[in-house]
Amino acid sequence: MPNWCYTRYTIKTEDKGAKKLFNLLEKWQEEGTIIKHSWDNNWLGLVVEKGLEMDPLSEEIECIGWISNLELDCDNKLFVSVNTAWKPMHEMWLMLVDKYIPGANIIYTSIEQNIGIYQTNEPELKNAYIIDSFDSEYDSDYKAEEKYVRTFLFDTYIKAKENYPERFKQAKKYMRKYYSKASTLTQIKTYFRKGKIERLFEIMSEIVPVSNIKIRKWEFKELIA
Repeated sequence: MPNWCYTRYTIKTEDKGAKKLFNLLEKWQEEGTIIKHSWDNNWLGLVVEKGLEMDPLSEEIECIGWISNLELDCDNKLFVSVNTAWKPMHEMWLMLVDKYIPGANIIYTSIEQNIGIYQTNEPELKNAYIIDSFDSEYDSDYKAEEKYVRTFLFDTYIKAKENYPERFKQAKKYMRKYYSKASTLTQIKTYFRKGKIERLFEIMSEIVPVSNIKIRKWEFKELIA
């Protein structure tokens, strides 16, 4: 069974093109398909068949997944959330937009926690970090600045002394490997403020189980098939 990659597309048009595509997507879902498959009518293959007139069971185009949400904001902005196997599958959406609403602007964010995919072409997320938490003790933040991330990591390190005492000892030992002066609280705080952030991520993984929280810098990647 694959890991599922979540992608959210924001499709913006100058006119009512977004509404046009929204109506088409709803129509295709209502019509269904005679192709045998194990999905509901939110299957991406249905969009490929109806909208692109291609065989979704061939290897021409990747469409393993489903639409999890459709939302229209006015007539010129459409939000489409999809889940796809292992990775983003942009090609079908690029082809669909090019066919029905050429010139539309597409912004996306893609997340697959297990593989570590955190990709976007959202200008506001360039150079930003994501704190992706599955632990009630930590809040997720999808647009964190580096200064905040460093503070967050330091606070987590301090809390770990009580929450994960054994992990804390290991993390402290790991940190001294790269920063021998990290003995007093002031020195440790300095390291978290100025040390290589990649090293701090490694220390974090020593403290908190990696299944509980992940911190990554967004990979700024242009939208291509």
